[in-house]
Amino acid sequence: MEQILAQKVYSELHRIKETLWRIQQEIERLILLVVSDTTRLKLEDFMAIVALGASGVKDVSEKHDRYVGEAIAHEHLRRRGQFCRDGTA
Repeated sequence: MEQILAQKVYSELHRIKETLWRIQQEIERLILLVVSDTTRLKLEDFMAIVALGASGVKDVSEKHDRYVGEAIAHEHLRRRGQFCRDGTA
């Protein structure tokens, strides 16, 4: 009797483990789908910055190169977890 009960418990645990594995795979697939959709760069993203310097604030114009340099230096923080266009990480 105990052996039959142990086999049933083992069988049920095995089914639960398989179900959890499938759920994990689906979650990973959905995460990749969301990340790829939200990280795709569009021309509109770049065009949105056109004429931003027309505010009349001289400080931004004078320190433009420094701000661009800081943005480039910190790009790796913003793009962490994204994939390259050729499919590599």
